[in-house]
Amino acid sequence: MPVEGSFTHKLIAVCSTSMGVSLVDLYSGNRTQTIRQNLGDATCCCWNPLNEFELVVGDSRGYAFCYDIRKSELNNMLGVLGNTPQSAPASISETPIQSILFSPNGSTIVCTSSETHPIKLFYGNTYDAMGIPVEGVSPWGNVIPKPCVAGEGDQSFLFFPDPTDCTVKVVDLSSGKIVNVLRGHLDAATCCSFRHSRNELCGIGESETQIFGRTRRVRAEMGQSARE
Repeated sequence: MPVEGSFTHKLIAVCSTSMGVSLVDLYSGNRTQTIRQNLGDATCCCWNPLNEFELVVGDSRGYAFCYDIRKSELNNMLGVLGNTPQSAPASISETPIQSILFSPNGSTIVCTSSETHPIKLFYGNTYDAMGIPVEGVSPWGNVIPKPCVAGEGDQSFLFFPDPTDCTVKVVDLSSGKIVNVLRGHLDAATCCSFRHSRNELCGIGESETQIFGRTRRVRAEMGQSARE
């Protein structure tokens, strides 16, 4: 569901593989709409923080389409990531898209997959590829890392849990450069989440959780926690 911006609707978007994406009203629990136009099974989706009616959906065949949920199924597609024609879309990944995220200011769309270079960046307003390679991260077997984004104003960052070296890489989305590496995980880091109210990042590994902040790091292992 939306976690950024101001939203008047209370809809959660649920990817259900061959069923597409179901929009569910959180008040009633009823399904209000189903989006099925993606060419593969829906694997991930994300709301645009600047447009509460825009939803981008990634699928198992490496395609990512953007939709306006206010419109009917006949004309609800806004565009294709990579900005290829809707009549002849091109995939942006040779493997299934594992996660798709808007930056907090809506200017960038981040897609991740299990390709050799797993992170791809696109402009949020035109859907064109940014053409900025992100070096220094790589896939790890069948593990699907779950990154997150955070930022303020024109600055946006991707926090990418890298299982290959048990770290969380911080990527500046304007340049594609890794600007920080958060260490402390004892095993493979697999997912992370940013808590804006405290300016903290929670990174989760196979057996422990790390919370990174400006002045402290908290390690939680097997139900125990230790502050450093």
